[in-house]
Amino acid sequence: MDDDLNKIKLTAGHMHEGCDRAYMLSSMFDEFLLQHPAVMRTPELKEKAETISDALGDFYQASGQAMADFDEQSDIVVDVKKLLGDE
Repeated sequence: MDDDLNKIKLTAGHMHEGCDRAYMLSSMFDEFLLQHPAVMRTPELKEKAETISDALGDFYQASGQAMADFDEQSDIVVDVKKLLGDE
């Protein structure tokens, strides 16, 4: 793929979408895994799931702050290949 095609100028829409996806993933993890009886009744799994849930919640909060702080005029450009480790 041409290097120019790998670069995306971030917009407020990207920031909102990223925050929304963080919320969705956090909510789904809590609802479908953290609350599962097998996880809730296995202390080791419960502890790890709670740690992951806390990290997802922190990420959601950070993405919300990044969205609030975002300035579309900042000309932020992301190299997608670098971001995904496909260099």
